[in-house]
Amino acid sequence: MARVLFGLDPHSSGHIRLNDVELPDEGARERVARGMAFVTEDRRHEGLLMDSSIRDNMALASLGRFAGAGGMVKADALSDEIGDMSSRLRLRTGDPTLSIPVHSLSGGNQQKVVIGKWVMNRPEVLIMDEPTRGIDVGAKYEVFTIMNQLAEEGVGILYISSELDELIGVADRILVMHQGMLNSSFERGQFDRQAILSAAFGGRTVA
Repeated sequence: MARVLFGLDPHSSGHIRLNDVELPDEGARERVARGMAFVTEDRRHEGLLMDSSIRDNMALASLGRFAGAGGMVKADALSDEIGDMSSRLRLRTGDPTLSIPVHSLSGGNQQKVVIGKWVMNRPEVLIMDEPTRGIDVGAKYEVFTIMNQLAEEGVGILYISSELDELIGVADRILVMHQGMLNSSFERGQFDRQAILSAAFGGRTVA
């Protein structure tokens, strides 16, 4: 579903709307232009250029924002924003220039680079697919902190996770899918672990 919403995979039925405007079945480039971002569950193969620098990876999604006359990139402005984002993410690299390849980072710091890449493009909607998979507890806390900050700034976050405790801890609403279909919806005041698990395995719950 996340890949369909972001335009990576086609859909044969249904409608996708953003701000009450129906989106055509277009590719990911157009989705980005419309204010969407996607933190993939496979950061090593889909989220990052592993042999490229931290700096280059952070800049990937937002280069258009820094294009000046003739398409030249405003390098100083871009560099300043990358530095600010690195500080905001509490990125631990051992290299203040951010010029080392991203594959040299821990899993948690790699995930922060993926998130920072998209946040720098100032999305309206951020889709996050299993964003805490393979990272340690400290990095998870920092990812949740970033998510809370973005939500306070008005960014809509679609957070996909198989970790129920994480969902209960961070979500305002939980939508449960079963066999590709939306099965149940729970508002924060109605979160019930057993009911959510039941819905995930096909039990119908109206909330």
